[in-house]
Amino acid sequence: MKKNILITGASSGFGKETALLLARNGYQVFASLRNKDSKNRTFTDELQDIAAKENLQLEVIELDVTNTSSIDKAVEYVVSKTGTIDILVNNAGYGGFGWTEGFTTEQIRQMFDVNFFGVVDLNKAVLPYMRKKQDGLIIHISSILAKLPTIFMSGYNASKFAIDGYAESLNMETSQFGIQSIIVQPGFFNTGFAKNMFFNTDEKRLSEFGELANMPQQMAAGYEAILSMMPPVSLVAENLLQLIETPKSERPLRTVVSAEPHNSLVHQINEASAKATQQLNEAMAAFQNQ
Repeated sequence: MKKNILITGASSGFGKETALLLARNGYQVFASLRNKDSKNRTFTDELQDIAAKENLQLEVIELDVTNTSSIDKAVEYVVSKTGTIDILVNNAGYGGFGWTEGFTTEQIRQMFDVNFFGVVDLNKAVLPYMRKKQDGLIIHISSILAKLPTIFMSGYNASKFAIDGYAESLNMETSQFGIQSIIVQPGFFNTGFAKNMFFNTDEKRLSEFGELANMPQQMAAGYEAILSMMPPVSLVAENLLQLIETPKSERPLRTVVSAEPHNSLVHQINEASAKATQQLNEAMAAFQNQ
């Protein structure tokens, strides 16, 4: 039997494409988004219409990753329908663009609430069910920016750095229970993410930057043209499907999905990091066994 999958941030971009591709390949998909019956009703209707026309096992459910009550309710609903959650795709993401000093502390916290703490809370809600059956897969959608940080995205970069470290350490723990925690690092894609980014709002601080204050907005204005030349969003969804259908023993910890030269560069960093991490763990194990 095909497994059941919970995906966050399924209103557009990677989440939407992945939900549809997995459902079209026979999986039972719970595509979650916040405000599904209000602000995001258009996205809800679109997914449900496609599911009905194609007779897909795809259901849109309400889930706000920044609200633990919403998380618990969504997880309990999926479990009541299927008995468990086989695969969790932590895809929901949120970003800001601008001078680091121009972001308020609250804006940085908001990014971490969605990109990091929401993941932590959702994993805690799902993991007991996976441990019970000694099997499960958690996929964390990180970013190549976790390895190749870029200007004017310090808060977003930091949240993806956090996810990378968290997910790898989590995998060391969950592997004891037959559960994998893996990382997908997409590059630049035309997902609509750039259009939804917010700019910093500390105008008092930005006033000190003079003519440089609007530099981030000027850079962002040219991004749409650049993103239109990037690979299709479906490439990430296809990689996720491939990962899900790869035997557990052959499934990599990190998967980079990006255009060159970023793809090769991040691969090199990942390989060096993996080697160093292995050496550190071996040294710690040897010390404990003394």
